[in-house]
Amino acid sequence: MGHSYAGFVIGGVADRAPERLNGLVYCDSGPLPDGKSILETQSPEGQAALRGAVQDGWRWPFPGFPALGENASIAGLSDEDKALMQRKAVDHPFGTWEQPLHLTHRGPINYERVVIVCEDGKRFLPMVQSMLPDARILELDTGHWPMLSQPIELAGLLETVR
Repeated sequence: MGHSYAGFVIGGVADRAPERLNGLVYCDSGPLPDGKSILETQSPEGQAALRGAVQDGWRWPFPGFPALGENASIAGLSDEDKALMQRKAVDHPFGTWEQPLHLTHRGPINYERVVIVCEDGKRFLPMVQSMLPDARILELDTGHWPMLSQPIELAGLLETVR
């Protein structure tokens, strides 16, 4: 399972070892197109904002609340959930946002692909469905962090993946 940014990562991993997978789950995320960087999926304004937040030429820090809520739904998060996220947050190397993904596997896909759509994912669902037309779509009525806001419901959905 790849949540949010990690959804882009799992697509690259699956490309390198598809024979080792039974299922691939994108949680409020989707695949990154071949040859694109994550940064390229953002609007010009979004790219500028992301670049503007970089510190020391490479670190992209956790933006904190409420700035995080401007770009991702924090619906369903309790104060305790937010405190946990703040405590566990680490800076992210920004170069990973700029590096394009290059896919090489051109054979058949023999594993199930599942997209768990939460509040944020609904706006990207048409794009995800065009890239993964055979994916099973599941929904959770919560914000972008279901592992905190609805962990039992998320686990139940994950149990349905072969």
